[in-house]
Amino acid sequence: MGTKAQAAPVEKPSPCIARQPILTADENVVGYELFFREAREERRFTSDGETATSATIDTLNLVGLEVLCDGRLAFINCTHDGLLTENFALLPPGDVVIEIQETVLADDEAVKACQRLKQLGFSIALDNFVPCDPREALVPYADYLKVDITRVPPMQCATLVAQYGSETCRMLAHKVETRQHFVTNSGEPGYIPAAAECSLQI
Repeated sequence: MGTKAQAAPVEKPSPCIARQPILTADENVVGYELFFREAREERRFTSDGETATSATIDTLNLVGLEVLCDGRLAFINCTHDGLLTENFALLPPGDVVIEIQETVLADDEAVKACQRLKQLGFSIALDNFVPCDPREALVPYADYLKVDITRVPPMQCATLVAQYGSETCRMLAHKVETRQHFVTNSGEPGYIPAAAECSLQI
């Protein structure tokens, strides 16, 4: 009596960390923004932001920042809830930039969390910063302000650079995904252009 052939096991997609290099005007990599992906083919994480941040931190603890970031800074997205947890305490402060999302409410809890994280030695970035940004209360704690060049016109970008850019608060040109974008924005004083995303399989 013949035996029934077993079905081939379904191969689960391998999770990966996507890296978006952050470059100086002369194209030296100073850090990577990290994104957790459920599969290499995915362009986004389908769960909530807090879960994605936790998964990224877990992966960094498993693989190591040195492996993923080559000794450069790791920019990690952070929600309001993420600010209030102790998850980032698992990472080396000098190697991590906590990137506060545009949806984060700059309330007293968020301000106190930023104060605590700065005291621990972490750097802070404000993602998708815009004129009259509602996170103004968090600017004194920011080491980086990321400006989406596809959303903020050049004249307003220049105004943001003049108002906020300094030796202690660097401006990042976000969504720089073509050579023309890079050349145009690397000429702006105070900007560190960010290049297109690439994925690193783990």
